[in-house]
Amino acid sequence: MHRVALRLTLLIFGVALIARVVYVLSTNPFLSPDSGTYQTVASNIYRNFCVSRSDPEGAACLPSWGGNQLPGYPAIIAFAWFLGGKSVQSILILQSVLASFATARLAFAVFAFRKRFDMALAVGLLLSLSPLEFGFSRSELTETVAIATTEWVLPPCQ
Repeated sequence: MHRVALRLTLLIFGVALIARVVYVLSTNPFLSPDSGTYQTVASNIYRNFCVSRSDPEGAACLPSWGGNQLPGYPAIIAFAWFLGGKSVQSILILQSVLASFATARLAFAVFAFRKRFDMALAVGLLLSLSPLEFGFSRSELTETVAIATTEWVLPPCQ
């Protein structure tokens, strides 16, 4: 039973990650005006260890929430830069890994609660290959991480 669950989880993680990374690498990144704000705050976190919308070059670090929300997403961007270098690709790849992990975890949870491999596989593949799901992978926006967080906390049907 545990081997089946592990294989299912790895399969879904692999399919989800491949779908997202191929999409990220084969298309141009989508940036919105919010992306600039996220990058400014992330640059301050990365370079100056502060949450600020001030110019990162000046290191003024005037306190702010990081935009119109908490600085969680800019912190993820700063972490992506720490891991893979300061580029949009680093951000999109980290988002893809997080989203793929959440999709695999949800498929695992469905299997653990329902004891049905077919149902867990269907949920995992649907989320892995849905354009609505992986379409945000090329966007430097909070949606990919928000969807992953929702999948992480979403309880399977009981």
